[in-house]
Amino acid sequence: MIRPDPLFNNRQISLLYVDDEEDLLSLGKAFLERTGEFRVDILNSALQAINSSKIPTYDAIISDFQMPEMDGIQFLKAVREKFGDVPFILFTGRGREEVVIEAINNGADFYLQKGGDPKSLFAELSHKVIQAVRSKTIESSLRESNKRLLDFINFLPDATFAINRSGEVIAWNRAIEEMTGVSSQEMLGKGNYEYSIPFYGYRRPILIDLIEEPDEKISEFYTKGSRIGESVIGESNLPHPKGTSIYVLAKACRFFNEEGENIGAIESIRDITEFKKSELKIRESEERFRTMADRSFDVTLILNAEMKPTYISPAVESVIGYKPEELLGKSYSDVLDTVFSPCREDFLSTIQKIMKGEIIEDTEFQICRKDGSLLYVNHYAVPIIKDGVFSGAQASLRVVASRKAIEKALKETEGKFRALIDQSLDGIIIIDFSGNVLFVNPRIGEIIGHPDIEALVGTSNVLSFILPEFHDQVIYDFNQVKNGTDSYLVNYQVKTCDNRTIWIDCAGKKITYGGIPSMLVSIHDVTDRKEAIDALHESDLTLRNIFKDSPIAITLVSATDGKFIQINDAFLKNTGYSREMIIGKNAEEIGIFPDILRYREMVTSYKNNTQVSGFEIPCKIASGEERTCLFSSSLIVVKGNPYILTFIEDITEQKQAEFFHQAIIKSYGIVDEHKSLNAIIETLSAYLKADGVLIGEVLPDNETVRIISSILDGENITDTYYNIKGTPCEHVIKNGFSLYPDNISNLFPDAKNLSDLQIQGYIGAPLPNSEGKVIGILCILFRHPFQVSETFQEILEIIAVRLAVDIERIHIEQTLRKNQAVLSEAMNLAKLAKWEYDVDTGLFLFNENFYQLYGTTSEREGGNLMSAEKYAKDFLHPADLSLVSQEIYKAIEAKDPGYTSHLEHRIIRRDGEVRYISVRIAIIKDKSGRTIKTHGVNQDITERRKSEEAIRKANNQLNLLSSITRHDILNKITGIRGYLAVMEMENSDQKLNEYLHRTRTATDVIQSHIEFTRVYQKIGSHEPQWIDLQSVMPSAHLPESISMILDIRHVILYADPLLERVFFNLLDNSIRHGKHTTTIHVSGFKADSGFTVLWEDDGIGIEDTEKEKIFERGYGQNTGLGMFLVREILSLTDITIKETGVFQKGARFEITVPKGSYQIVNSDGNRINS
Repeated sequence: MIRPDPLFNNRQISLLYVDDEEDLLSLGKAFLERTGEFRVDILNSALQAINSSKIPTYDAIISDFQMPEMDGIQFLKAVREKFGDVPFILFTGRGREEVVIEAINNGADFYLQKGGDPKSLFAELSHKVIQAVRSKTIESSLRESNKRLLDFINFLPDATFAINRSGEVIAWNRAIEEMTGVSSQEMLGKGNYEYSIPFYGYRRPILIDLIEEPDEKISEFYTKGSRIGESVIGESNLPHPKGTSIYVLAKACRFFNEEGENIGAIESIRDITEFKKSELKIRESEERFRTMADRSFDVTLILNAEMKPTYISPAVESVIGYKPEELLGKSYSDVLDTVFSPCREDFLSTIQKIMKGEIIEDTEFQICRKDGSLLYVNHYAVPIIKDGVFSGAQASLRVVASRKAIEKALKETEGKFRALIDQSLDGIIIIDFSGNVLFVNPRIGEIIGHPDIEALVGTSNVLSFILPEFHDQVIYDFNQVKNGTDSYLVNYQVKTCDNRTIWIDCAGKKITYGGIPSMLVSIHDVTDRKEAIDALHESDLTLRNIFKDSPIAITLVSATDGKFIQINDAFLKNTGYSREMIIGKNAEEIGIFPDILRYREMVTSYKNNTQVSGFEIPCKIASGEERTCLFSSSLIVVKGNPYILTFIEDITEQKQAEFFHQAIIKSYGIVDEHKSLNAIIETLSAYLKADGVLIGEVLPDNETVRIISSILDGENITDTYYNIKGTPCEHVIKNGFSLYPDNISNLFPDAKNLSDLQIQGYIGAPLPNSEGKVIGILCILFRHPFQVSETFQEILEIIAVRLAVDIERIHIEQTLRKNQAVLSEAMNLAKLAKWEYDVDTGLFLFNENFYQLYGTTSEREGGNLMSAEKYAKDFLHPADLSLVSQEIYKAIEAKDPGYTSHLEHRIIRRDGEVRYISVRIAIIKDKSGRTIKTHGVNQDITERRKSEEAIRKANNQLNLLSSITRHDILNKITGIRGYLAVMEMENSDQKLNEYLHRTRTATDVIQSHIEFTRVYQKIGSHEPQWIDLQSVMPSAHLPESISMILDIRHVILYADPLLERVFFNLLDNSIRHGKHTTTIHVSGFKADSGFTVLWEDDGIGIEDTEKEKIFERGYGQNTGLGMFLVREILSLTDITIKETGVFQKGARFEITVPKGSYQIVNSDGNRINS
């Protein structure tokens, strides 16, 4: 398939490949064209190529260096001279430095040396070609785009400039030259915000740099910021153009090339200073008018050309009882029968005069209030004439009433106001703009705990109650209200008179009180709400941390569209995906589930039950590898939205273990021990892609192995012998499990068979009998380096136990066969229980020996015929009924007329005794091939079963290992799931803490099991290495309370790669058991025995009786594994460790490195001595 690349318009890249080697030409063409990305023409002569008229049609040229007539450099020069910058890759076997330099100097895009793996080589060549063609295409596109852009920008009337992706100026038009006084020659190519200096006098981001920023960020630099499509618009005051200050409107957006790639940004700047001045004057005039109208006792109206009011002052409600919004937009005819009903004719006459352009002065009307009462008003109106045309009017109504009536109404209003204020549930306070208290209501006293609120008036300032850290904000808010921005909510912390700290919400409005500008403030105590919000925030943060840090992969998916909303770190670690690859996409878009039918089955199950638990499904991780996972999902609701919360467990290794386990179980059903062993080694060989697998029996001389079963290159080999001296098998028998991923022949040069067979990798496991003695060996051979999973050793050791059981069984069965040979003559004289089953009638026919076997007689059972139902009910053991039924069914359905089978199962004799029998089955078919009868013989094998008890005991080892590696871990993981599920349902902090504690406890136990098995199996699995001692110090894991002093620079040790784990465990020991450790000192010095590394802390130290016990497995207060692993890891390279500190003064661990296993190096890395 051709890679969909918009840069190439989804077309193939055309190449010319020139080389004098025909084979390389064919090979290169095949490799390059196999992906479908390239179309390759080949020529074997550079001279022929340079004379070809097709060269300009190629996207790139690949050329060898050393060719007759014209070499690659000469060809390159000719191409550059005749055809310009066609991408050119020199692809040659010559690796001389001077050739490389000459090629690059003459314009080669890339230089690639031939040799190595062809697949990798041509993959690299493909990459270089694409890179070169892409660069050329982008450069051409950019040049064309820049030219069009420059031409366009220079014709724009507004000051305009553009920058590229690197922030460098690529266009600076004439209008911006005039605005700034800076020419394009001075500015082009400049970056690092150079273009902002002509405007602001210093480097800073301007609108062109803020396109991708959120609106909040833009508002820090520009007023009236907005977005129209992909453009950003904002206004700003520019203090510096040509030394003056101007107000501008700026507009910026990104621009793209033809392929849709963002290649820069453009900004236009328009001087709107005069417009802003006019706008300001108009606004000031309107504000003065509105301020006067809003505060006037007269009703002020502005009417449009249709005499509909567009503005009515607030006084209308107090004068005639209507709110402004009830009358706005009404025509004069709408109020003719209501407000102006008492003066209908006079009102109409006045309207006509106004519309003719006449001024109305001091005309008195009687009007009707909303409540039906009447009052007199004086009416004034001035027509608004624009361009000689009537366009509206400005009018006012003034109540004609006595001053006493006004004063009485005012007094009543003030009384109502006072009653309302005094009974308010919110605190009301009036202050001047310095914060001095002018008035308070009773609720203020309750809020601040003051017994005499009247004492506050005239003597107190609100700042004395507000905490100092809020004073700057309070003063700022005072000024905002003073300047006309009021009725917005703020909150502060207050110290009350009874020494409580509370939170209050405040809203202030500018008023006049006592003839001075003042502020009326409404105050509400929100302490309880604030504390509840803080507690909720803390709880939400805790849940988020649990989600993020859980060791189990967790996802949160929208239940409406299936898109991923959130994923935790464990998911990213397990899958290799990044958040950008997952968030906002659904599973099908990402391709997580390769088995789409299984995925839809899971979705259906979830829809039917609103949850799934332990649903097994294959998943594809970022690397493309398929893993087997268990999904458990349930529906949760967050802020009213439904989500699916899913826990994901990777059980790939477990399934692998089960695969081998099933192979072992399957082998149990094979009677022939050699076939059983063959089944296991064939499974191992196929699964591991091994070249050979053998199972050998160690003979009594302990130097010779007899191959019992083996497979090499697909062929089975048995009954051959070899000497183990100097082979890795000798190491396995003496030291146990061994793994050599590569170079085995170099490690065991005396093992001639390994080199003859070209074996590179080796795995060996001993086969111990039930008494622990090694009686055999399992070897796996590879002709290539290999890798296995961390759990593989456990799996192989389980298989080894099974094989050891088989070998032990072979020995037992050999003994049994000898005994059986002695008994065979007697058994020939015995009558076997013979039977025949008629498929059509469903009846068994038994001989007399059958009844003797089952402890009954034919007479008692009603003859020699018996129905299958009666036989199953009376004689078959209930637990084996399914087994027998399946075997009979298989026999009946068998296509092969020579089909035979064998099974063993339990029967129940008439006296109730349970016995084991061996059943041999054969079939009889009619001419059409249909099975009409099955027949066979039964034999009592109860005694043989007892003899096999020894084998079953050996199998207990397998069961024990299985239970340790699976049962314990799965139980603990189940515990984590349970606690997390409960935690989701609980909202109480106390409960949440309890479940968190349980979760941590279960996780710690799991980690101790897994970490020990994982780390312990790694010990010695890799060759020792030279390791910089300082590089493995766990400085990054130090808690804040502990400091570490390192005096070990330039020391390297020859140690197991797990050396870092040694010092991590030592740190863990200092933290856990030092109790009050504050300092750790790590130092080293040369000694007679080698080199000594000291780890010292100032904690409580270790008692004399425990100095050696701490290195024993299982000893200690935690897992009992840390210090045990420390000694095990170090011992692999003969490094020793002991504790020599003084109890109550601190721990002191001495690590002794033998001579030859350490080096002191200088700062350049050169060895000084060891």
